[in-house]
Amino acid sequence: MYGIAEIADVLGIGRQLVAAWRRRGSHGMPEPDAELASGPIWLGGSIEPWIDSLPARPSSAVPPVTDAEIRRLARRLLRLLTLLLEERPRHQLVTRAIAEARELLDLAPEAATARTGRAGPDQEAERDDARRSIAVLLEPVRRVRLQPTGDDLAELRTGLVAVLPNLVELLDRTVHIGDSQAASG
Repeated sequence: MYGIAEIADVLGIGRQLVAAWRRRGSHGMPEPDAELASGPIWLGGSIEPWIDSLPARPSSAVPPVTDAEIRRLARRLLRLLTLLLEERPRHQLVTRAIAEARELLDLAPEAATARTGRAGPDQEAERDDARRSIAVLLEPVRRVRLQPTGDDLAELRTGLVAVLPNLVELLDRTVHIGDSQAASG
Protein backbone atom coordinates (compact mmCIF):
# COMPACT_ATOMS: atom_id res chain seq x y z
CA MET A 1 0.00 0.00 0.00
CA TYR A 2 1.17 3.51 -0.83
CA GLY A 3 0.32 6.93 0.52
CA ILE A 4 1.59 10.28 -0.71
CA ALA A 5 4.80 9.92 1.33
CA GLU A 6 5.56 6.45 -0.01
CA ILE A 7 5.01 7.53 -3.61
CA ALA A 8 7.27 10.55 -3.07
CA ASP A 9 9.98 8.32 -1.55
CA VAL A 10 9.86 5.85 -4.43
CA LEU A 11 10.04 8.66 -7.00
CA GLY A 12 12.68 10.60 -5.09
CA ILE A 13 10.60 13.79 -5.07
CA GLY A 14 8.88 15.89 -2.43
CA ARG A 15 5.52 15.04 -0.89
CA GLN A 16 4.16 18.43 -1.83
CA LEU A 17 4.79 17.71 -5.49
CA VAL A 18 2.98 14.35 -5.37
CA ALA A 19 0.07 15.98 -3.52
CA ALA A 20 -0.06 18.71 -6.18
CA TRP A 21 -0.09 16.09 -8.97
CA ARG A 22 -2.98 14.33 -7.28
CA ARG A 23 -4.95 17.52 -6.66
CA ARG A 24 -4.46 18.72 -10.24
CA GLY A 25 -4.98 15.29 -11.78
CA SER A 26 -1.72 15.72 -13.67
CA HIS A 27 0.89 13.25 -14.90
CA GLY A 28 -1.86 10.66 -15.37
CA MET A 29 -1.83 9.82 -11.66
CA PRO A 30 -4.54 7.24 -10.92
CA GLU A 31 -7.28 7.90 -8.40
CA PRO A 32 -6.62 6.38 -4.95
CA ASP A 33 -8.13 3.04 -4.06
CA ALA A 34 -9.36 4.43 -0.75
CA GLU A 35 -9.47 7.69 1.18
CA LEU A 36 -8.67 7.54 4.89
CA ALA A 37 -8.66 10.34 7.45
CA SER A 38 -4.87 10.33 7.09
CA GLY A 39 -5.09 10.73 3.32
CA PRO A 40 -5.37 8.76 0.09
CA ILE A 41 -3.99 5.24 -0.32
CA TRP A 42 -3.25 3.15 -3.37
CA LEU A 43 -2.76 -0.59 -3.64
CA GLY A 44 0.53 -1.64 -5.21
CA GLY A 45 -1.25 -3.08 -8.23
CA SER A 46 -2.94 0.26 -8.86
CA ILE A 47 -0.03 2.65 -8.44
CA GLU A 48 3.11 0.67 -9.33
CA PRO A 49 2.37 0.52 -13.09
CA TRP A 50 1.93 4.30 -13.06
CA ILE A 51 5.19 4.75 -11.11
CA ASP A 52 6.99 2.50 -13.59
CA SER A 53 5.60 4.51 -16.51
CA LEU A 54 7.14 7.78 -15.30
CA PRO A 55 10.49 8.82 -16.76
CA ALA A 56 13.41 7.93 -14.51
CA ARG A 57 14.94 10.82 -12.61
CA PRO A 58 18.61 10.61 -11.75
CA SER A 59 18.69 10.63 -7.96
CA SER A 60 21.60 13.07 -7.69
CA ALA A 61 20.48 15.49 -10.40
CA VAL A 62 18.40 18.52 -9.51
CA PRO A 63 16.38 19.62 -12.53
CA PRO A 64 16.92 23.20 -13.65
CA VAL A 65 14.48 25.78 -12.44
CA THR A 66 12.40 27.09 -15.32
CA ASP A 67 11.30 30.64 -16.04
CA ALA A 68 7.68 29.47 -15.72
CA GLU A 69 8.38 28.10 -12.21
CA ILE A 70 9.97 31.39 -11.20
CA ARG A 71 6.96 33.33 -12.47
CA ARG A 72 4.58 30.94 -10.67
CA LEU A 73 6.59 31.43 -7.46
CA ALA A 74 6.37 35.21 -7.86
CA ARG A 75 2.60 35.08 -8.41
CA ARG A 76 2.02 32.87 -5.38
CA LEU A 77 4.23 34.90 -3.05
CA LEU A 78 2.70 38.18 -4.19
CA ARG A 79 -0.83 36.78 -3.80
CA LEU A 80 0.03 35.60 -0.29
CA LEU A 81 1.52 38.97 0.61
CA THR A 82 -1.54 40.76 -0.82
CA LEU A 83 -3.82 38.67 1.38
CA LEU A 84 -1.63 39.38 4.41
CA LEU A 85 -1.78 43.13 3.73
CA GLU A 86 -5.57 43.24 3.89
CA GLU A 87 -6.97 45.12 6.86
CA ARG A 88 -8.49 41.88 8.13
CA PRO A 89 -6.74 38.94 6.46
CA ARG A 90 -9.18 36.18 5.56
CA HIS A 91 -7.73 33.21 7.40
CA GLN A 92 -9.06 30.56 5.01
CA LEU A 93 -7.64 32.30 1.93
CA VAL A 94 -4.31 32.96 3.66
CA THR A 95 -4.04 29.31 4.73
CA ARG A 96 -4.75 28.17 1.16
CA ALA A 97 -2.20 30.65 -0.23
CA ILE A 98 0.41 29.36 2.24
CA ALA A 99 -0.28 25.78 1.13
CA GLU A 100 0.03 26.78 -2.53
CA ALA A 101 3.34 28.54 -1.84
CA ARG A 102 4.59 25.49 0.08
CA GLU A 103 4.01 23.36 -3.02
CA LEU A 104 7.00 25.19 -4.49
CA LEU A 105 9.42 24.29 -1.68
CA ASP A 106 10.84 21.59 -3.95
CA LEU A 107 12.28 24.32 -6.21
CA ALA A 108 15.01 25.13 -3.70
CA PRO A 109 16.77 21.86 -2.69
CA GLU A 110 20.55 21.64 -2.95
CA ALA A 111 20.82 24.93 -4.80
CA ALA A 112 24.60 24.90 -4.85
CA THR A 113 24.78 21.63 -6.81
CA ALA A 114 22.06 22.28 -9.42
CA ARG A 115 23.39 22.13 -12.98
CA THR A 116 21.40 22.14 -16.20
CA GLY A 117 23.80 20.39 -18.56
CA ARG A 118 22.28 22.30 -21.49
CA ALA A 119 23.27 25.87 -20.81
CA GLY A 120 26.65 27.54 -21.04
CA PRO A 121 28.73 28.09 -17.87
CA ASP A 122 27.35 31.61 -17.35
CA GLN A 123 23.77 30.38 -17.68
CA GLU A 124 24.49 27.49 -15.28
CA ALA A 125 25.79 29.95 -12.68
CA GLU A 126 22.67 32.09 -13.16
CA ARG A 127 20.43 29.04 -12.66
CA ASP A 128 22.34 28.12 -9.47
CA ASP A 129 21.87 31.69 -8.27
CA ALA A 130 18.17 31.35 -9.07
CA ARG A 131 17.85 28.29 -6.80
CA ARG A 132 19.65 30.10 -3.98
CA SER A 133 17.37 33.12 -4.47
CA ILE A 134 14.30 30.87 -4.41
CA ALA A 135 15.50 29.34 -1.14
CA VAL A 136 15.72 32.84 0.36
CA LEU A 137 12.27 33.77 -0.99
CA LEU A 138 10.63 30.63 0.38
CA GLU A 139 12.26 30.79 3.82
CA PRO A 140 9.40 32.80 5.42
CA VAL A 141 6.90 30.29 4.00
CA ARG A 142 9.02 27.35 5.14
CA ARG A 143 9.09 28.71 8.73
CA VAL A 144 5.37 29.46 9.14
CA ARG A 145 3.12 26.87 10.75
CA LEU A 146 0.43 25.17 8.71
CA GLN A 147 -2.26 26.59 11.00
CA PRO A 148 -0.82 30.05 11.62
CA THR A 149 -1.86 32.37 14.43
CA GLY A 150 -2.07 36.15 14.18
CA ASP A 151 1.55 36.48 15.35
CA ASP A 152 2.65 33.92 12.76
CA LEU A 153 0.89 35.89 10.03
CA ALA A 154 2.55 39.13 11.14
CA GLU A 155 5.95 37.42 11.07
CA LEU A 156 5.20 35.92 7.64
CA ARG A 157 4.13 39.33 6.31
CA THR A 158 7.34 40.91 7.62
CA GLY A 159 9.43 38.09 6.12
CA LEU A 160 7.78 38.39 2.71
CA VAL A 161 8.19 42.17 2.63
CA ALA A 162 11.87 41.72 3.54
CA VAL A 163 12.51 39.37 0.59
CA LEU A 164 10.65 41.47 -2.01
CA PRO A 165 13.92 42.96 -3.35
CA ASN A 166 15.17 39.39 -3.91
CA LEU A 167 12.00 38.64 -5.87
CA VAL A 168 12.48 41.69 -8.09
CA GLU A 169 16.11 40.72 -8.70
CA LEU A 170 15.17 37.11 -9.51
CA LEU A 171 12.49 38.22 -11.97
CA ASP A 172 14.96 40.61 -13.63
CA ARG A 173 17.46 37.75 -13.99
CA THR A 174 14.71 35.47 -15.31
CA VAL A 175 13.96 37.89 -18.12
CA HIS A 176 17.70 38.10 -18.84
CA ILE A 177 18.04 34.27 -18.91
CA GLY A 178 15.01 33.95 -21.19
CA ASP A 179 16.30 36.68 -23.52
CA SER A 180 19.73 35.10 -23.81
CA GLN A 181 18.21 31.67 -24.51
CA ALA A 182 15.96 33.13 -27.20
CA ALA A 183 18.90 34.97 -28.78
CA SER A 184 21.01 31.80 -28.88
CA GLY A 185 18.13 29.61 -30.18
